[in-house]
Amino acid sequence: MQSHNLIYRLSKDRVIIKALIKFLMKLWPSFGGTVTLIPHAARWWAHSLLVLVVLAGYICTESTKLAFAQDGSNSVQSQTKDSKECTPQEKWAWEQIVQGKPANMNDYPDDDQDIQLLSKDSKPRCKLLNAGEPIEQSSRTLRPEFVEFVATHPLYEQGANTRLVHIEGAVVDEQIDLSNKKIRPQLIINASMLRKGINIANAHFLRGFTIEKSSLTGTVNSAGALFDRGLSLKENQHEQVILDNAQIRANLLVEDSTLTKTFSARAIDVGGDINLKHTVFEGLVNLKGAKTAGILFAEDSQFKGKFIAFDLNADGHIFLINSTFKKIVYLAEAKTA
Repeated sequence: MQSHNLIYRLSKDRVIIKALIKFLMKLWPSFGGTVTLIPHAARWWAHSLLVLVVLAGYICTESTKLAFAQDGSNSVQSQTKDSKECTPQEKWAWEQIVQGKPANMNDYPDDDQDIQLLSKDSKPRCKLLNAGEPIEQSSRTLRPEFVEFVATHPLYEQGANTRLVHIEGAVVDEQIDLSNKKIRPQLIINASMLRKGINIANAHFLRGFTIEKSSLTGTVNSAGALFDRGLSLKENQHEQVILDNAQIRANLLVEDSTLTKTFSARAIDVGGDINLKHTVFEGLVNLKGAKTAGILFAEDSQFKGKFIAFDLNADGHIFLINSTFKKIVYLAEAKTA
């Protein structure tokens, strides 16, 4: 196949090849070339060798170009092969997001005839790379790759009208992985089930990130993440939240929630307040080395594990109002205004 393609490629440049052959024929005495053009046989052989070298080099160059072209083509074909169409509910959710609406999976039509999709030319196509099959064939199920797709789509780099990705009522069976990604739109996940948690370690959120009224099994891993605005975790059922070394340039809100395991925010840097009110912390709370430009506020909360805030630095005050502590409270070397 490659040799046939090469021959075809060379045939397109037959003008060059004909010119080389014509020049060679002029040098050959029996084809009518003048004797004065070739005073010595040695000169004819030198010219012939030069032409052959040029022709061989040309063929090798074209062959190499063709090989690279075929490799690139195979790469594109491989990517296309690995990509999968979105499920009907994912396509429907993408339609809502593109139009600037919340993708509320509770509103997903049961009857396919009730689904009105935009024309193919009016939006980027919903197509996922390396996506697995949905574990549960539910009208509310979204694959984690879909959440990654909508949160990081180049659409937002091109000045899209929407600056918000709002997903509600969804079930995500596997871990969402946004680690090391740049998230341009505001991302809201509301009233959903994340059965393997979410990994946003070292991610950069240019707008806010909110998870509310949701159930999260596994870990919310935000270690080293940067939030240009706030982070809000309200009215959730959590297992574990990790915020070590994260930077939040507005408020950190953990309110009206339950955490069954660790809440760790060591060396976190918060530009606003740290609000831990109306929440049950059943495991360790670790704020060692945390910094806040505002206040640390924990009202009507229950701390059933150790509360460690060694070397906490708050530009405002520390308010622990009507909260209960079952184990040790460690505030050594904490600094406030």
